[in-house]
Amino acid sequence: MSKKYKPRKLPFAYDTSSLFLPWIMMLMVFLATLSLAGALAVQNMTAKWSSSMTGSLTVQVLPPKEFAGADMTERAKSATMVEVNKAADFLKDVDGVKQVKIVPLADLQELLKPWLGEAIMDEGFPLPRLIDVTVDDGDNVDLNKLKEELVKVAPNASLDVHRVWLAKLMNLTTTLNLTALGILGLVLLTTSFAVIYATVTSLAVHRPAIELLHLIGARDGYIASLFAQRTMTFSFGGAIIGAVISVPIVIVTAFLAKSLEVGMIADGWLGGWDWFYVLVVPFIAALVSGITAYVTVAFKLRRTL
Repeated sequence: MSKKYKPRKLPFAYDTSSLFLPWIMMLMVFLATLSLAGALAVQNMTAKWSSSMTGSLTVQVLPPKEFAGADMTERAKSATMVEVNKAADFLKDVDGVKQVKIVPLADLQELLKPWLGEAIMDEGFPLPRLIDVTVDDGDNVDLNKLKEELVKVAPNASLDVHRVWLAKLMNLTTTLNLTALGILGLVLLTTSFAVIYATVTSLAVHRPAIELLHLIGARDGYIASLFAQRTMTFSFGGAIIGAVISVPIVIVTAFLAKSLEVGMIADGWLGGWDWFYVLVVPFIAALVSGITAYVTVAFKLRRTL
């Protein structure tokens, strides 16, 4: 049983698109990979901070005004702790409060040490005391009322509501995410236009050969599939080069961010699925270029030939 032979390569010489497509695809994949990695990192930071700060409040108790100087004597510390204990006892009786924890002075010093240096370990350095408060996930606690009542119990205490500035942070990160995704979409659109331009140019160059193929019975779909295969081959080669250049940059940047050990920045580490999304970019780019080439060729052949 004989089988009809169908060549899987176009019987055309290489044209300018064989050089143009790999270069443009390399650049587009490079930009797309960096944009996607940035968007994923910001999303991770937002998710981690949102989960850790939701339902969390911080009470800060300053030293009494009469001890506001640089010298924190034992008397000043004792006066501060009196207010801290009053505030903690009051908070434990508030409906909706699940847990109240006074932050040890040593933990507070360690927390501030990267920013203020060894001077923070000096016993005479004035430091406020902190109380971590965990509340129900719902809005059962009237925060405005809580602030007013807390000041009556401990005049030097102030309530820091994380959800207020967390909402502002969420707005900022959403804007950054949308910007990164917008860049990604623009890169995809530019890639599609570049593929269309290269395909139309190649069609014009090889028009006589295509007409000859039509005369011997070749269908538009067959010619379009061969163009798509050729375009995907060229595009994938450039896309791999773009990925090889961009992925190490993403890895180095991620390691540097994690090595800073500064909460929010370190939380931007990419996870397993994130790396999958980053590494699949060149394959998607090649697939999009092939589909674009197929549609372009089929449309042009149907209208002009």
